[in-house]
Amino acid sequence: MTMIIRRCLYLLLSIGTAWFVMVNNGHAAVALPTCLPVAPIVAQVVNPQPQITGDRPMQSFYLLEMPDAWQKLVGLDTSGQCFDYIGQKTNYVTLTAFMPIELATELASQRWAKLSPDHRQSFMAASVRDRAVWLAPEEALAFQQLGYIIPSQAKVLPALTPYRFTGS
Repeated sequence: MTMIIRRCLYLLLSIGTAWFVMVNNGHAAVALPTCLPVAPIVAQVVNPQPQITGDRPMQSFYLLEMPDAWQKLVGLDTSGQCFDYIGQKTNYVTLTAFMPIELATELASQRWAKLSPDHRQSFMAASVRDRAVWLAPEEALAFQQLGYIIPSQAKVLPALTPYRFTGS
């Protein structure tokens, strides 16, 4: 009888572990800051050099999915406080205004990688149809990393630096 209970427990533990790995796509679970708004996280990145962002050293950045918004960027500083960089109604902001190009590109790559290839292709086609389009530098680099060629009609904005803020 004890053997049957033990096997059932092992089976339940195996199912639970498999479910956890499946839900987290094989990544270890990370405790999210409680100051983040309740919204799906589209992309997140850890800042290996928090001091580079100035008086408010940011340890990580999160892109959130919000209704009626292109992107919402929230940063977590080293004291555990959240900072809302881009609000819900802000469009066409390059993330390089707030972080190094490498971190911004990682966020953009994560966001675009979650969408289907058809969606990415239709975005690129619609973006350049009959007009010039401006792309943030991180968007252009993300598309290139995903194997897309940036059309000649697209103009890539320069990376904005410095992204060092003073005060709170």
